[in-house]
Amino acid sequence: MACKAKGLVSQDDGELWHRRLGHLHHGALKILQQISTRLPKGTLAQSDQCKGCTLGKFVKATFHEKDSHATTILERIHTDVCGHFSVASTAKHRYYVIFVDDLSRKCWIFFMQKKSETYSKFCEFKALVEKESGKKVKALRSENGGEFISGEFKDLCSAEGIRREIIAPHNPQQNGVAEWKNRTIMGVAWAMLHD
Repeated sequence: MACKAKGLVSQDDGELWHRRLGHLHHGALKILQQISTRLPKGTLAQSDQCKGCTLGKFVKATFHEKDSHATTILERIHTDVCGHFSVASTAKHRYYVIFVDDLSRKCWIFFMQKKSETYSKFCEFKALVEKESGKKVKALRSENGGEFISGEFKDLCSAEGIRREIIAPHNPQQNGVAEWKNRTIMGVAWAMLHD
């Protein structure tokens, strides 16, 4: 199967599926090809660097944390708000908030029209995961933004016994888990746009 579009040369199925799956890493795509009966078994040109991947997934060096990691699910939740996007989604969303479990690295994404919806999205997230797991959220790591330090947020965390871990201003590296997840999400989006 060849894909011919403006700026694209013809390609085999492997490269086409690399692009269709959000510029998935070639090693992961090979595994999918082995376990899937419907995914075509095309070749992957590992020697050629994909322009979309190069431009969309480039990142700086990581910040190494010395914090201890969680030993149970919901022991620590990392969160971050991403946006304001200049173009709204069809549902008029310009922001999203993510919640990432420290132990499992499972991620939940909630889309928002305004940053002020962060509190209600956290309440929705908290109810969902606590009911599913039978465990309680014990700590929440976030940036020092107004959406996370509001009075209602403080009151909820105080009432529920949730320890707050607020990072220093202008140091997103301290919230590396959430920042890395945002970078991954945006990297996929940018790679698809560049492609």
